[in-house]
Amino acid sequence: MLKLGVIKTRLRFSPGLISYITLALSLLVFLLWRLGSLTAGLSPSEANSRAASNNLHGLLSNPINAPYHLLQHLLIMVNSGAFSLRFISFIFGIAIAVCFYLYMKSLFGRIIGLLGSLSLISLPLFVILARAASPQILLFSPIVLMYLAFLLTRPQPKYFIWPMLALVIGLSLYTPGILWWVAGATILSYKKMSEAIRTLPTMVNSIGLGVLGLGITPLVVIGGLHLSSLKQLLAIPARLPAPAHFGAELLRMLGALFVRSPGDSQLLLGNLPVLNITLSALVIFGGYALFTAARGKAISMSLSIVLAIVLAALNEDVVYLALAVPALAILATAGLRYLYIEWRGIFPRNPVPKTFALILIAAVTLAQVYYAANYSLEAWPHSPPIRKAYVLK
Repeated sequence: MLKLGVIKTRLRFSPGLISYITLALSLLVFLLWRLGSLTAGLSPSEANSRAASNNLHGLLSNPINAPYHLLQHLLIMVNSGAFSLRFISFIFGIAIAVCFYLYMKSLFGRIIGLLGSLSLISLPLFVILARAASPQILLFSPIVLMYLAFLLTRPQPKYFIWPMLALVIGLSLYTPGILWWVAGATILSYKKMSEAIRTLPTMVNSIGLGVLGLGITPLVVIGGLHLSSLKQLLAIPARLPAPAHFGAELLRMLGALFVRSPGDSQLLLGNLPVLNITLSALVIFGGYALFTAARGKAISMSLSIVLAIVLAALNEDVVYLALAVPALAILATAGLRYLYIEWRGIFPRNPVPKTFALILIAAVTLAQVYYAANYSLEAWPHSPPIRKAYVLK
């Protein structure tokens, strides 16, 4: 009887295990289901990515997105089908989503962290980029950087965090536009990060700096020799727009986040914005809560969003709005936490408000997930513009 009781205890699902199972199932449904066949053929950006991955010698003169293309090249050697081409984006999407969940769980608790992660996973822009055979999914890499920096600045961080953060920084800098984000984050958090690094052993510091140097040396050398690669790395177009046109693009890209997209992007459905009404409302609640409780973090989130809008306007490409998604996803999760605290605080000694608050925020999240599933997996791939675009073989 004692042995049977032990077995039953071991088989009992813990809340943490249930959270990971829910997260894994959501990722499989949104990112892996019909990965190679949901859209027929390849899009122009996927075809360009395949060509760059096949031409390894070209990376010596143009290192843009080189880490992604090198990994994609290895998969192409195994199988050149659409599934293999897109699988590397799926892997990056998994890593980004898991890091976001762990980060949000540390900040807001397991339940809110899971619900916030479901909002990110189901975000149509994230789903589309994580299922595409192009390196644009790496525009979400600030999520990984923020989580590793958070771990590094905690009391008594593990020694491997700093070398891992240095590695991710070195690899992410090959993605156009990320350099601006890393530079801004370094300026804002330099004092706190430097104090955390100084507490580590000298050997760990040396390893981290060595990893960072190895990662960015090829980029610095090639960027210095080829000015066009450097401008592309900085996400600066060959011809800068006129001030009036740039101002109009700024308004258009701001509207693409919350109100109405330009309608000429293959990453969005028609004129629908990046965020729907539900997420926009959560961002507003989260922004208010974060600005009240942690004004510095709220300002840094706002600067990330501004950077994404500016780069999108300069390049007239909504894909750079993905740089704003990490900050927006954090604000939306903070909004869920704010609603949870407010709803359960009506009758603090009554257990009913707590349960009802969880039901309400779960309903809000499930509504977002249902909307995103219809958007990303049903309407988007079957819309006439998308079906017309995905015809390259």
